[in-house]
Amino acid sequence: MPRSALPDLPLPPHRAIRAIRHRIALAGAVALLAAACATPSRPASAPVSPPVSVPTPVPPSVHEPARTTRAVGDTGERPPVWPVRRYVANIDVTAGFRISPDGRRTASSETVGLGAGTVIRDAANGSVLSRLPIAGGATWLGDGRHLVQAFDPLGDENLRVRVYDSGTPDGAPWVATPWPGARSVVVGRGTTDTTFRFVSNRRDRKVFDLYEADAATRRLHLLRQADTRTRAWLIDVRGEIVGQARRVGDPDAEGSEVAFELEQPDGTRRTLRTVGPFDTWALHRIDLGLRRAWVSTNVDRDRIELAELDLDTGTERVLGAHPVVDIDGPVFIDRYGPPIGWTSMDGLPRLHAIDADAASPLARLGDRAWRDGLLDDAPVIVMPQGRSEDGRRWIVTAIGRLDRAELLWDRETDTLRRLDRRDTDAAFRASLSPWEPVSFDASDGRRLHGLLLRPRGHVGPVPTIVDIHGGPWSRDRWGPATPGLLQMLANRGYAVLQVNFRGSHGYGREHLWAGARTYGDRLQRDIADAVQWAIDAGIADRERLAVLGASFGGYSAMMQLITQPHPYRCGVSIVGVADWPRTIAAWPPYWTNRSWATRFYGRLDDPAERAEMLRQSPVSALDRIAAPLLVVHGERDVRVLQQDSVDVVRSLRARGHPVRYLSFPDAGHAIVGWRNRLTLGRELEDHFARCLGGARAGFDLYEWVPSRVRRDPE
Repeated sequence: MPRSALPDLPLPPHRAIRAIRHRIALAGAVALLAAACATPSRPASAPVSPPVSVPTPVPPSVHEPARTTRAVGDTGERPPVWPVRRYVANIDVTAGFRISPDGRRTASSETVGLGAGTVIRDAANGSVLSRLPIAGGATWLGDGRHLVQAFDPLGDENLRVRVYDSGTPDGAPWVATPWPGARSVVVGRGTTDTTFRFVSNRRDRKVFDLYEADAATRRLHLLRQADTRTRAWLIDVRGEIVGQARRVGDPDAEGSEVAFELEQPDGTRRTLRTVGPFDTWALHRIDLGLRRAWVSTNVDRDRIELAELDLDTGTERVLGAHPVVDIDGPVFIDRYGPPIGWTSMDGLPRLHAIDADAASPLARLGDRAWRDGLLDDAPVIVMPQGRSEDGRRWIVTAIGRLDRAELLWDRETDTLRRLDRRDTDAAFRASLSPWEPVSFDASDGRRLHGLLLRPRGHVGPVPTIVDIHGGPWSRDRWGPATPGLLQMLANRGYAVLQVNFRGSHGYGREHLWAGARTYGDRLQRDIADAVQWAIDAGIADRERLAVLGASFGGYSAMMQLITQPHPYRCGVSIVGVADWPRTIAAWPPYWTNRSWATRFYGRLDDPAERAEMLRQSPVSALDRIAAPLLVVHGERDVRVLQQDSVDVVRSLRARGHPVRYLSFPDAGHAIVGWRNRLTLGRELEDHFARCLGGARAGFDLYEWVPSRVRRDPE
């Protein structure tokens, strides 16, 4: 869905554990250490099935310039100005329902006390069995009693693994990896119902050993020890270790090839595939029983496709490809067997069925939910969130343009009910704006794609904020109109524009690498071209423009203010990069695939290339910033050092330039937690009101529960 860099920053596109923000999946096929590292390829361990979508075709006009003066479905009446807390701190929210393997219980993310927690319910009637202080998603183990999650206690991305017992009142938490400074990531279920596998760099910060933990006995066992060539452990659907992914050649050299090797009965290893450093060959599932594996790959092609691999012959058969975008990935319903389809997102998401009979219940459930009033509008996609191992109870998510519903279907009784609580205030729900996919040509003719959020009740050009995604190897994605800080900005009267500039993931490798070495030049021009498109389409008021972004997006916000392609009134940099050489040099030691950074940004050990990196860094041109700037940083950030923001603030203050600085002691690269997000939301509201003239709700009652933010620290 549209990424709001504000309340919850995603990991980069090479995000190792792409589901950390939603759930830790234990149905895995491959424990790729690139998944525990920051490697800018598609996740090579993708045990989580991607969203399933109903096969709803994208209207031909969805990508045409939006020249109407109002948002889709806008009645012309301006909604009330809602307090910030409605967008970031709704204590009635329930979401992320997971069904236990035996189908008897559900676990969901809800408010417990004054913070986020997990509530265990009886799946048959919804009655509460226990409330656990588990912030973030947790996943059931095979016994249907224990839950496991990876969590970040300090915000420094050194994840720890803990287990909860849902059969006890307080969850009887067990921190399986209480190791300071080490990163541990859950990679799959074990061979028994109470065991699971995880990798950790406790022994050596550069490599990840493979462990097994038993939730019942609370014991750990080291299974395999990694060396400097080890990139992954391959695990099949039954939890067995079946191979490795290993670097070929010098393990310390940048740009090494990686060989995926399958273990043989005699103890030798047979190479399945050798891939280059800039290729994607992401193993989603290995099933030795079927002698098949399923991979997302762009080897010898531009865009990522879905292929089925014969483990005996090594041949690949393409199951899915899209002419415009990379596929999102395969869709699995069960722990075993082949995918039922694959998804893509060219504007709106779509399911391309491989097994039409297996996929058809999803579409029927979505339509039924709409007809029965469980969903506010017609479904666009339907996502399976899991089902019991006997196939009786399913949890699916039906997503429309204006609503998102998590549903439990009992196949035996054919009953369907909504699990999550939708906001009871119909006026608030009606005030949310739908996201509109758009596309247009850059000034050099390259086709660009993006998303637009328009304020309800406003006619004609409106003040517009460009929200720039991070990465840059990420992309903005369509999603429903659900509460968040970008919706708060639309409620204040601003249009929000997002663009997948060259360098973004999802549109083929040529589009991604077209941003290499031009991240401060041609790539920034794409962002300016998007703004010009919005002006020409009658959406944006040229005299009231602002920029906003986090990480690479924060960097880009500063570069837009420096180059001034448009008369921006103000900007916001959240954990933004100001000095590229310093940022890359400080990355954690387990970020071993640095060849992507070298190809995109330059070599640190080459004086000429390092000088060029500095030229394209904001620190080299801060004196050209003329608009007010809000700078935000998490003090535990390991991706972008806080010193980058400190240097920006000090430089601007030295010449008397208006700059506001927020520093969050309990946050890292993501500004998370409702108190922090409320503080950030109020600052954004006031900042943009001062420079763009939008509405503001003012003091929020929830501000009486303060965050730990430091305002304008020295």
